[in-house]
Amino acid sequence: MASRAQRFSVLLTIALVACGPGTRPALTDAQRAAISDSILGIARGFADAANALDVGQIAPAYSSDPAFTWATDGNLLLITSDSLMSLYRGVYRGFRKMESTWDTLRVSVLDPDVAVLSGALHFTVTDTAGKTMR
Repeated sequence: MASRAQRFSVLLTIALVACGPGTRPALTDAQRAAISDSILGIARGFADAANALDVGQIAPAYSSDPAFTWATDGNLLLITSDSLMSLYRGVYRGFRKMESTWDTLRVSVLDPDVAVLSGALHFTVTDTAGKTMR
């Protein structure tokens, strides 16, 4: 006969399994490819908007979540997306031209709602004084 502790353990296990997060079916290759293509489109649109120096086109690609974090060159900016857009507007006012291209873009789809994009964005900027920087 099972001891009281063993019965409790079995009941706890059943409760945890029954109340735990549901498992989602695995994504198909086609679903992963569609998610990846969507994210790559956003990243390329970001570069196009940057080349146009158009913050209005960039802003919709950013989350409005209060936990928003932007990482660039190994630095984390813990600011709101609105603050980041204000930063972009200020910086872009000093630019005459920008040419940006992505290198080695990679998307890892982790879940239908979660993916990681990595890559290097290379850009050349010409400021309003005509000085070019890479």
